[in-house]
Amino acid sequence: METHHKLSHVKNALTSYIDTLTPQDTFTIQTFSRRGTEDLWGSAPGTAVEKTDAKEFIGNLSLAKNHYKTNLHEAFLEALLRAKRDAKDSSDDAVTILMLLSDGHATTGETDSQKIHEDVYKLNREGKVKIF
Repeated sequence: METHHKLSHVKNALTSYIDTLTPQDTFTIQTFSRRGTEDLWGSAPGTAVEKTDAKEFIGNLSLAKNHYKTNLHEAFLEALLRAKRDAKDSSDDAVTILMLLSDGHATTGETDSQKIHEDVYKLNREGKVKIF
């Protein structure tokens, strides 16, 4: 039951964050589990229509049957590649932010946190994507 409670908090936080976006912002929502990316919404600008659609997507998120398996490494690298592509297509004054929401425990795929950190650093060595 505690896991469902955590998901509820994440959904509320993400919905609140989406409320702060402007039409000049572009955002993507990517869910993941044991296979890396599970589902994808966006990229889209932060217009009222897109924000409403994204909030509906978030509202429909649920825990996978295998929610105890997290391929954090694969999901992080996939999200970072997507964010770097978006950054390349953005104006010079735009900031690309990757927010990874997870329990922080890699349980399948690459599970060594130091190796995950190194791979993410190598892929974002130029610092184009701000990671939170």
